[in-house]
Formats: sequence, structure tokens, C-alpha cells
Amino acid sequence: MGVLEFLRSFNHITVFIRILLACLAGGILGAERGKHGRVAGMRTHILVCTGSALTIMIGIFTVGTLGFGSDATRIAAQTISGIGFLGVGTIMVRGKSQVVGLTTAAGLWAAAAIGLSFGAGFYVGGVLGTMIAILVNMLLPKIEYRYKLSRVSYVFYVEIASVYEVQAFVDSIEKSYPIQEVEITTPNSGHSSHVGINIIVFARQTQLSEEQILADLSAREETVFAIKTV
Repeated sequence: MGVLEFLRSFNHITVFIRILLACLAGGILGAERGKHGRVAGMRTHILVCTGSALTIMIGIFTVGTLGFGSDATRIAAQTISGIGFLGVGTIMVRGKSQVVGLTTAAGLWAAAAIGLSFGAGFYVGGVLGTMIAILVNMLLPKIEYRYKLSRVSYVFYVEIASVYEVQAFVDSIEKSYPIQEVEITTPNSGHSSHVGINIIVFARQTQLSEEQILADLSAREETVFAIKTV
């Protein structure tokens, strides 16, 4: 029996290999999200990916080993639809109908599909899916960021003293400036109680200069410090 044939067989060793690969894939995807301070980080992605692998292997085991007269993919099919409930928990709507968390929700859905791939023994699909998901999360944000800046924008980083002051601060600046994007991130200072906020302001839609906006952001009560990032 060749290596590929062995990996596609269903036994204790290949079950371990499939779970391990699903765990590694989920960990890689989650580490990238966690690095950017997203709600669903490494642990969530590992659990989703590994759990998905287990669901399809349960179907394979019940049909192939126990001889139940059923569809081996039935349980796995419910995973794809069921993961939507978890994804919804990562999506938030802020002022001016700005939606955040869609990428993380889509990443969880992709992690579920990758877990199903490894669980079913579709190793090529699982590996390629992991690689594409990583490239999308690592490279495309840089391309999108440059595109946004090409539309002539002011970009600032503001560090807030407390997480409890973030919502009031965001609501305030959205009333003061034509905001293109607000992103909550980890604090540059490394202070555990602080919160970092990246702010992009439409330059063409405000009469204020970059220096005037920076001075205003720095003078606000919630602000620890504010800087221009571009």
C-alpha cells in the first residue's frame, strides 16, 4: 500500500493524522487573526477546524465501520450551516452602518471547510485551502489599505486609556469627521488596559488639515496619545 493510499484509509493512525493536520491548520489561521486582536483567535479556529474534522469522521465511522445505513456526509453538511451561528457572533455593526468582523466570520467558515477536508482525507484540498486563507488574510489587507490611501485620506493611530471609553470616543469622532474606517487593534504601547484605534478620515470631505485633526484627537479626554501613521 502506497503512502497516499494509506493516508486515505480509515484507521487509528490516519484518524490521528487528520485531527493533527486540522488542529495545525486551525492554529495557523487563528494565530493570524489573534495577532490583529480579533475576537476569534487561535483557540476558536483550532476548535472549529478540529471539530469539523471530527464530525465528518464520525459519519465515516458510523457508515463504514458500524455499518449504519446512512449518508456519511450528513453530519458534516450540518457543520457548514451551523458554523454560521458562530460567525454571526464575530460581526458587529457600528455607527453609519459600518460592519466589522466579516473577515473573521468568513475565516471561521473556511476553517470549518478545511477541517472537513482533512477529516475526509482530502489532504490536498485542506493544505491548499489553508495556504489560500493565509495569503488572503496576510496580503490582501495591505493591498486594500494602499487602495484606501490612494483615495486621499488622513490616517491616525489613537491609543485610548480604557476599553470602556472606546464606544464614546468612536461615536464622538464619527460626528466630528468624515470617517472612512475605524479599526480597533492592540495597543502599540503594550499596556494591557489600553486600546488602540486606527482611524482613516476622508481628506477631501473635511475643511480641517491633518495637523488640526491630530491636535483635536490628542486633546480629547480619552486619548493617551495620537500619531499620524502615514
